[in-house]
Amino acid sequence: MAQGAGQVISGLFFGLLNSNSRKLKRETIVLLGATIHILVFIAVYINFPQNAPLDKTEDEGLIYPNIAIALTCGFFLAFADACWNTQIFSFLITYFPNQGSQAFALNLFFENLMTSAAFFYGTSFKLKYHLIILSIGAILGCISFVMAEKVQDRSVEQSDKQVSKLEF
Repeated sequence: MAQGAGQVISGLFFGLLNSNSRKLKRETIVLLGATIHILVFIAVYINFPQNAPLDKTEDEGLIYPNIAIALTCGFFLAFADACWNTQIFSFLITYFPNQGSQAFALNLFFENLMTSAAFFYGTSFKLKYHLIILSIGAILGCISFVMAEKVQDRSVEQSDKQVSKLEF
């Protein structure tokens, strides 16, 4: 329920408030999503026991497990995920209008590839290693998104300059 609420509220935030969210650059929204993810990973590290991915456990996290923290983490994971997805989809639609199906297929391929990898290592690593992998992924993903946005912006500017030269 918490994840569903996070997805819906994020969708409303970036959908209904589209005119205001357009003032924010895509990079800013992705950075917001990455920051929220990392903060949630910290909260998960504090709230859940390290052996939780390995087996049923009666261990505690760094604090006594708190259902409110767990639900809040679920909400913000979904909210941050929607930050990423709305901006990735916007990027793909903007820069690959004639190759949309191929761009979305590649996006889903790599997303599912990483999900499959997580299923393989999921029952082998303690929670802190899961969170380290996810944090590194969030940071690398954010950096990659910003770089891709900059590269595409430059190529659009160059093609606009070439078109304006042809017009004269």
